[in-house]
Formats: sequence, C-alpha cells, structure tokens
Amino acid sequence: MAALAVDYRDIELLDWTRIGEADMCASDIIYKNSLLGWAATGIGLAPLSTSYIFAGIAFEQVENAVATIGAKRVKYYINPIGLVRGIATIARANEGDLIYAANTDNPADLTVVSTSNIAVGTIIEFKTTTSAVIDFGRRA
Repeated sequence: MAALAVDYRDIELLDWTRIGEADMCASDIIYKNSLLGWAATGIGLAPLSTSYIFAGIAFEQVENAVATIGAKRVKYYINPIGLVRGIATIARANEGDLIYAANTDNPADLTVVSTSNIAVGTIIEFKTTTSAVIDFGRRA
C-alpha cells in the first residue's frame, strides 16, 4: 500500500466532537489530516485505499514500521466537519451532493463523481469552485 508523502493540510476542521483510537495497519505511515479507512480485512486503520471503508481523518502522524497490525495505534476524528481546499471542480449546485475520494493515495483528489470512488462526506456549503465545507459524517 502506498503511503502519503506529506501531511494533507487542505482540511481546516470546523467542528468535531469525537476522537477515536484504533489499531494501525502494519508497515505504514499515517499523516496528520489524511483520510483514513478500515482495511479490507476489517482490522486496522490505514490511509484510505480502494475497497476500504472511510473511517475519519487522522488526528496525528503515526508510523508503524513493523509488520504487525496493532503495534501502533492512531487517533482520528470521527465524522468531523471541515473546510476542504483542492476539490476537483464543483459548483454551488453541488451543495447537498456526496463527495468522493477518487485517488485514494492522494486525498486531494476529491470529486462529486461516484464511479469507482469511495464516499467520504457531503458538501454542505459551497465556497469556491475548488473548496467547500464537507460534513464527513454524512455519506448516504
């Protein structure tokens, strides 16, 4: 699995109420503010990847250099609301639409296109053609 190269800083959290903590997948790095997913096995969190289920946004950077699931734990925001910059082109008409992670190794690739992508939230306020407030708790 490819790890993110840098912190994903284009999320400015506006509201959050819960922080979870879970085992981290083996041999991986999670960067602060990156999108996280439950591994296909259902055990351990990792950077969001194809076939994973969206879990939340990383609270901190954690590196698990060993090949053991759970050797490290990661804290993450559960269902936050945040201002996200770097979204593929959107319009005011997209308010209320789901937002998806298209290139899951680079969460900057957020889009309103659902095909082969993972739902991560709902656009609740349009800001610009590349930024919006996202409710990461509303995915259906």
